[in-house]
Amino acid sequence: MRKVFVASHDLFADGLKDAITFLMGDLGLGSLSCYHEEIPDTDALSKRIEEVIATLGSDDELVVFTDLLGGSVNNVVAQKLANTPNLHLVAGMSLPLVLEFLLCGETDTKKAIELAIQRAQESMVYVNDMLSK
Repeated sequence: MRKVFVASHDLFADGLKDAITFLMGDLGLGSLSCYHEEIPDTDALSKRIEEVIATLGSDDELVVFTDLLGGSVNNVVAQKLANTPNLHLVAGMSLPLVLEFLLCGETDTKKAIELAIQRAQESMVYVNDMLSK
């Protein structure tokens, strides 16, 4: 089973989860809003990620989408990659990216991530240029 979390600085992750729930209903997405009430610092984030990892069974996978490549949220989760082979980390999250991943239907997690990234990139367009053609 896949467990999927969005993690960000401040309340972006909660907002993204709320938007997805509004559009699609409850898809079991978790959110980690960092440097805010429940997760005030990197130590608290590290502990929370470890708690989530501890709930994984041998056949489970954890996919974490973060807001900013190289940002502290991403870096804390990246530190867990070496000891958690069933952890997948994706930076640069957006609503289209996470929706594509959650809805793609691909059973291979790596392939699902790659497909979601490709489709999310295709959804980023400069509309002025698109309409002037």
